Amino acid sequence: MKKIFKFLLWMFIISVVLLVGALITLRIMFPMEKIKAQVQQQLKNKLNREIDFKDISLSLKGLNISDFALSEKTTFKDGTFISAKYAHAEVDFKALLHKQIKIQNIGLENITVNIIKDKDGKFNFDDLISKQKETSPAQTKTEKETSLVDISADKLY
Repeated sequence: MKKIFKFLLWMFIISVVLLVGALITLRIMFPMEKIKAQVQQQLKNKLNREIDFKDISLSLKGLNISDFALSEKTTFKDGTFISAKYAHAEVDFKALLHKQIKIQNIGLENITVNIIKDKDGKFNFDDLISKQKETSPAQTKTEKETSLVDISADKLY
């Protein structure tokens, strides 16, 4: 009985050491400033909108973002489209092995969405919907090969 207990204790200690080592390795490979800059740049390129957030941190399930905001078309001078007190993005950890960040699910808490319909009957989010339909597979493949962050979510909650 004592041998089993010792074995389980050693396995637990080894697991904790490996987990801490993995987190330290991830922080070295992906510094938070680098991730923040990459996320902001990739979203600006992909959505033609600015993104801003106060803080970003890495957890076991993904990225935690505080005070998230997405601008109206092009800049925040035109207004804020979406803001959330807290956002969580679940990351595909297999993609991290290839030095890419692929977001699987995005969760927003305490969200505020500013929806505007202009005189032509178009909403302020129409460009986001039509942009996804217009993207060709060749463009998507080229963007994925050159970017560190793959911003495509399977689920938004």
